Amino acid sequence: MPFNKIQPEQIQLATFFSSSGDIAISQTDTGIGLNLSRDIVGDFAISGDSSNPLVINKRGVFTMPLTGVNTVANFSSGTFVFNGADNVVSGTRNIVINGDNNSFSGNSADNVSVNGLNQDFGSGVEGCTALAGDGATFPNAIVGSTVITDGLSATASPLSSHSLMVDFASGAFFDGGETRFLSSYYVKNTASGIHSGDLSVLGDTFLSGTFISGVTVFNTGYTLPQWVGADMVGTSGSMAVSGGNLIVHLEDSWYGLGTAAMTPL
Repeated sequence: MPFNKIQPEQIQLATFFSSSGDIAISQTDTGIGLNLSRDIVGDFAISGDSSNPLVINKRGVFTMPLTGVNTVANFSSGTFVFNGADNVVSGTRNIVINGDNNSFSGNSADNVSVNGLNQDFGSGVEGCTALAGDGATFPNAIVGSTVITDGLSATASPLSSHSLMVDFASGAFFDGGETRFLSSYYVKNTASGIHSGDLSVLGDTFLSGTFISGVTVFNTGYTLPQWVGADMVGTSGSMAVSGGNLIVHLEDSWYGLGTAAMTPL
């Protein structure tokens, strides 16, 4: 049977509208476009299959851990917890990564705790970092310091701002190359040092109260000058050691004295 072709303009489409104005509607001859047309504010709960996490712009969104309770004072200030439990994080741009029971005071800022436990960042602490460990404490107003500790309960704490504190119960071991100190180093007066290998001193050395086999060799300090070639160059001391000889400076000249083994008392 014959039929007449219907033109698109002859069809009366239904009128679509959004009474709240939240959806923008665009109608064409071939379809209808619907687009969300407002900011979303309020409290929201988004749930789903854990194998299909929330994605924004094709990128996964990091979330708080499911276990434990973390208290984050203000997300908009840049504070957050990435995997951890029972942390109390306030202040500005303070971060906990894989840690438990760590706390930050309200006016601390730019601090990071990594794999830490029971760490405390006090009032006014800024720009500090705690790497691992149990019980690292940053006293009030400490700035720019780092504490590296072990997993045993301890009270490791930086002694001052802009410092590094390393505290391991079994010691610290440096391997795989030379260890160099580019500035002076000090040993606490209540501690001691043991060299199990050769000790080479390139500059002047000051010793005080040296003991050999239980015998006090020098009761007062002395300067051990550097020996260069056949002369003592650039020295101000009066005693030196070269090989098996004890060298004494007398009347502008150096004299070598033979040495012998000492019998312990």
